[in-house]
Amino acid sequence: MNVTDEIRSAIEELYFKKNMSARYIGRMFGVHHTFITKSIRQMGYDPRCKAEQNKFTWMHQKHPHIGLTGENAYWAYGRKKTDEQKKRLSEQNKGEKSPNWKGGRTRNVDGYVIVYAPDHPRAYNGSQVLEHRLIMEQYLGRHLQSWEYVHHKNGVKDDNRIENLELTNIKEHAREHMRRRKAECHE
Repeated sequence: MNVTDEIRSAIEELYFKKNMSARYIGRMFGVHHTFITKSIRQMGYDPRCKAEQNKFTWMHQKHPHIGLTGENAYWAYGRKKTDEQKKRLSEQNKGEKSPNWKGGRTRNVDGYVIVYAPDHPRAYNGSQVLEHRLIMEQYLGRHLQSWEYVHHKNGVKDDNRIENLELTNIKEHAREHMRRRKAECHE
């Protein structure tokens, strides 16, 4: 697209005399702002830096969120949210309603599978339970105590078959892992 005399005269009038931004002029003519910037360079001038352009935008064009009132104002720029609005925002993207929902099953940094279970009495982070503990609880028909540990017999942290799980306490669990480390050292 070539620079027409109309665009050239508009650039001289709007960009240099009235300090309008290239983006604003581009919208007026239905062209991309980079075309206006390139046109300015073709005319032999240096375009303004971004900071100078932003001065015009905030001085002459209102931000779309400024001045909003009513029910939708809670998300607007510079507005404080009421407790009710905060709660509604918090609840609207939790669990299955979240756009990032992947079935509620994921891995933590240690390699254990964690499951979304917000109603569990021992859920950490408010809604997550280690899957191997949940499977053991379902097998036993009761919730595990905090001192009860679930050991993976084959050492694979995401193998949560009931045949691979064993209920133990911290002392026996540590002893079993120590035996396994010693056996690996002597191999």
